[in-house]
Amino acid sequence: MIRDCYITNSGGFDHEWDWRAAVEICLDKRSISGIELDNLTIENSLSNGLSVVAKNTDGKIGALTDAVLQNVKITTYGIAVKGKHGLFISGEAHGALAIRESEISDIRNESGSFTISR
Repeated sequence: MIRDCYITNSGGFDHEWDWRAAVEICLDKRSISGIELDNLTIENSLSNGLSVVAKNTDGKIGALTDAVLQNVKITTYGIAVKGKHGLFISGEAHGALAIRESEISDIRNESGSFTISR
């Protein structure tokens, strides 16, 4: 669980992965279950505010399950690069995410195998 955090001026560029979000959930090779982000503010991210990403490495991609964003506020993102989002789900991501009582204005889900519920 991540609780009561204020993240500012974060995110960056990775030569292997391209732009990284201020907070990133990476599903390479393994599944992740039970993540809770509660009372989190992300501000002034250089790239996406929060991302769920996966790369098909050796045919292994995990899934995100039992994940919840509650009282999450994402403002001012994409400071260093245009076209980024408050919440971004990559095309190869699998799983689901529940969003409750949160302020995320720009959500982009590029995956047909990932659901977002509100």
